[in-house]
Amino acid sequence: MPDASPTLGEAGAASVSPTAVLTIYIPSEAPQDKVTRAIDAILAAHPWEVPVIEVSETRLVMCG
Repeated sequence: MPDASPTLGEAGAASVSPTAVLTIYIPSEAPQDKVTRAIDAILAAHPWEVPVIEVSETRLVMCG
């Protein structure tokens, strides 16, 4: 996006930056308003214009 204001690099040009992946597990019964507040806090703390936030269902598989 040429009109972007990237934290690193230049608008319209590809760049490589250090990345950290943060994985958070939230109980499925968590109230939606608390989930929304958690996502809002991550967005507020994130330095990029468009952070990647993936939300998916997870199952714990155990042996034995």
